[in-house]
Amino acid sequence: MSSYARLSKALDGLVEYFNNEEHYLPKDILKTDKYKLVKKLLKYQSTDTQSLIKMYYQEKVHEQDRANSSIISCKNLRPCDSNGLSDPYVEVQLCPRFLYPHIEKQQTSVIKKKTLNPQFNEKFEFRLTEKECNLSGEIVHFIVMDHDLMWSNDFEGEAFLEIWKITGINNDNRAIDELKQIELALTHPKVVRSCIIKILEQRITDKIAIDFVRRRREKENQ
Repeated sequence: MSSYARLSKALDGLVEYFNNEEHYLPKDILKTDKYKLVKKLLKYQSTDTQSLIKMYYQEKVHEQDRANSSIISCKNLRPCDSNGLSDPYVEVQLCPRFLYPHIEKQQTSVIKKKTLNPQFNEKFEFRLTEKECNLSGEIVHFIVMDHDLMWSNDFEGEAFLEIWKITGINNDNRAIDELKQIELALTHPKVVRSCIIKILEQRITDKIAIDFVRRRREKENQ
């Protein structure tokens, strides 16, 4: 058992001590917001890197579901060019990347010129087993970019979709044009990093953690 797991167990012991017949403080009083935050941090610290990265993507999906006025609508992209428009295209990859090291990132075959409301209507295929399609923490990562001839391409935003939620999974044999469309909120990473990112940053000898944090930092700074 790690030191963080032992601390978490000790914290549970304190709750039980003050909740016993001698003291009897109700658990809903003992389990304050600070208590819940400490428990969460201890859980993160005692979690291995790969599981922590999966938890990060699940966190992003939940953030996306809660997103409101801060989202960038995919029907009204952020203009990145001096003419007030963009030249968007979309990259699609499966994450976490350590689970799919041999599956290459794909992108739309065309760049839509001078528009904030692109229509792509393209199909992407990734060959996965039925088991891989039904695991939690496996994500399809959509990245919208603005193509630039002179400089580096601009990052417009991103969206996340859990693989098992994709319409057509789970023995659905309908044709593609019969399936229900899924709308995703296009978001931009916040500069204020999540607790998971901060913990992964501390794992300076872990290549998977360092590479993951570097890629997320690049997105935050675009």
